[in-house]
Amino acid sequence: MPLSSFIVLGAPAPGLPARYQGTERNVPSVGERTSDTSRTVVLEALKEHDLSSRILDIGVARQLATVYRGDGDEMYEVIELTEGDAPPSVLGRLLGYDITSRGGLISLLASILLWSGLPLDRSESPAADPTIKSLRDRFLPGLNDHALFPTADAARDFLTEASRFGNWEGPELEWEVVGVWAE
Repeated sequence: MPLSSFIVLGAPAPGLPARYQGTERNVPSVGERTSDTSRTVVLEALKEHDLSSRILDIGVARQLATVYRGDGDEMYEVIELTEGDAPPSVLGRLLGYDITSRGGLISLLASILLWSGLPLDRSESPAADPTIKSLRDRFLPGLNDHALFPTADAARDFLTEASRFGNWEGPELEWEVVGVWAE
């Protein structure tokens, strides 16, 4: 990953708490409701940039966020991702640190600690995976108001501990700690 890149994201993915502001959030798409003008803007951007996940140009990211905000009910925002604890190049409000698939948007933090398919309250699921229970007991209390790690070191500690238990989400994924920044 370059030292910093940008993504346009909406609400947390289904099954995640509303306060989660990491990378596993809804990504905009060009659908039936997209206006012809907006569709043209998006298609022009696609010609010049690979918008499948991360964008290297803040101007393109802002333009796309504006287009998507005008076309739907969901609010989209531009997020800057930085490598580990590297400072942002443009955006200045740190939301926290996430662990994402290298080059992608899948969040190991969200998958293990937050996804509602695995109850947060141990009493709800006595048969829950003991590994996940152990990781939740140790790391959930340390998440900030955005349901992210407050420091890159805390995120690295989680990644180290989670990695001891094997490959999460499949062996083809490599994980990286990213800073998540907003305007």
